[in-house]
Amino acid sequence: MIKDIKVIQAISSISQRAERQRDINKIISSYVEVGILPQLLNNNNQILYGRRGTGKTHILKYLQNEYRDNINKTVCYIDCRILGSSPQFSDTRLSLSHRCSSLFIDVLNEIYESLLNHIAYEPNENSELALNSLDDFSKASIGEIQKSKKIIRKDSKK
Repeated sequence: MIKDIKVIQAISSISQRAERQRDINKIISSYVEVGILPQLLNNNNQILYGRRGTGKTHILKYLQNEYRDNINKTVCYIDCRILGSSPQFSDTRLSLSHRCSSLFIDVLNEIYESLLNHIAYEPNENSELALNSLDDFSKASIGEIQKSKKIIRKDSKK
């Protein structure tokens, strides 16, 4: 057990990586602009890459907060490390289309959860309509993909 108070203070002051940080205010307050944000703020598709620990998640969570608060948009941050976690995705006995569908369902579920949280935590006079639309979205996308996967699975057994 560590008993030196200076060591304990030093260890406790180490900031968490952005992907582990639950408090968005800590992420926002610790963000330092180094010239990347203006490059991301346009309507073009972007690829943000870099080595581990270079701040990719940090800037994206900062940007997520900016869009949500200042531009009044719903933003969905998807941590790609959780995609493809389904055993169906890695099962090479399944067809490629079946495995890709599983991955796509993971993405759609993340979008669904993000929208549901937005409706639940920021309700307004249109919340009931939004919930109905979200339910329609789920049935039309996730539900239909799951149905087609079952049809493909049945056909492959024949």
